[in-house]
Amino acid sequence: MNSVLLDEICGKVWTDYSYIQRSWKHSPYYVKVLRSELGNWVEYFRKHRVNVYIERAEPSLGEFVILKPQERLAYEEYNGLPVESLAEVVRYCELHIDAFEYPLAYLKAKFKVRTKVSIDKRVLEEAVKAV
Repeated sequence: MNSVLLDEICGKVWTDYSYIQRSWKHSPYYVKVLRSELGNWVEYFRKHRVNVYIERAEPSLGEFVILKPQERLAYEEYNGLPVESLAEVVRYCELHIDAFEYPLAYLKAKFKVRTKVSIDKRVLEEAVKAV
């Protein structure tokens, strides 16, 4: 079965796990899957007693998976994992800068990405230390 990890739009993967935002109360994992394989993925997660949803989560506690069905998968590989492109991750961080300022600072420091938003100098300094 094919998939692309979207968890927090790959913030933790692209930041080499220097950034992980988790809560025991609500911890979703977003995964793009081929529409033709959707049933197999649902069956797989249910078999392993993992709450799984399609497109949107319902009220749920703990860790769960939200499948995003796609006609085709486009992805990059980073550290051996199929992930959303770095450009897409940067765009997502920019759109949600209040929650993803540190990951964006890390991406800027490590990959020299350009960003359209301003990042607090102190956050940039901390990200540079992690790189």
